Amino acid sequence: MKKLIITIIAIAVYTINSYAQSSPALKPVTWVVESSVYQPKINTVKFYDDKSQLIYQETIYGKLDVKKKYVYEALNQACDKLYAQRRDLKNINLLSLALSVK
Repeated sequence: MKKLIITIIAIAVYTINSYAQSSPALKPVTWVVESSVYQPKINTVKFYDDKSQLIYQETIYGKLDVKKKYVYEALNQACDKLYAQRRDLKNINLLSLALSVK
């Protein structure tokens, strides 16, 4: 009985003094790169808004390594451009111009 009371008191103290982790500020536009094992040189880059709705999609024909810093930064800059424009974008080749795909 004594252990039960001590356990309840300890849990109460920890829950009173604990704070929930604040959620990080979400980016207004995020990107996802999709490719296939069978066709690794065809990549589809999709951009989503904060409500997880597709706002822009582009297919890149060539090797796209997102682990490289310049590719990662180019995708983030494309996110910023898409957020700044805030309108429907079709066939503007946003990434093909920013990346020299090999």
